[in-house]
Amino acid sequence: MFPAWRLKLREVQVAVDSERYEEAIALLERESLREFLPAKKLAQDVAGKMVERAGQRFARGDSAAGWQDLQVAERLGGQAEAICKLREQMAAATLDEVRRYLAAGQPAAAQARLAKLHRKGLLGEAGRMLEQIANSMHDAQNAAQHGRFAEAAGFLERAQGLVAGAASGEGTMEIARQLESQSREIAARQTEGQRLS
Repeated sequence: MFPAWRLKLREVQVAVDSERYEEAIALLERESLREFLPAKKLAQDVAGKMVERAGQRFARGDSAAGWQDLQVAERLGGQAEAICKLREQMAAATLDEVRRYLAAGQPAAAQARLAKLHRKGLLGEAGRMLEQIANSMHDAQNAAQHGRFAEAAGFLERAQGLVAGAASGEGTMEIARQLESQSREIAARQTEGQRLS
């Protein structure tokens, strides 16, 4: 006669084979199966499936579900390298998106993406630099909207200094062009404001 844990393990395997991963995970976590070697191996297999599904969800644009799948895979264990690789890929893709937002002059959208990376602990050095640029651009926009053009110009100069100090090849050329364009616009508005006053 089979031990009870083997029957439970068979239940988990059937759930995995049917791609009912949530059910399999619930069985693995609820029962005390994880102390048995076959169950540990099965948990690692399920974690691998969750990493794979997370990648598919990220590709479809369902990042919230993708991050949840990665958390579950991490909890199951055994797929640390695959999880780390996918996290790094998603962080790099998000930073590319942030660069596009900054190059389009949309610092608020860039700040929102950077905040998500920050919460996940994936900001890194490049992300912190982009965060400083986004904050300076946002501050410059706010100052210009309130007629404080000299202050706005100062924020843009700070952002330009950060972009100039960034390592070449980090996709900052478009951001530099956007900052230059904004600087010219603010200088023109400042000149016009002085003329009118």
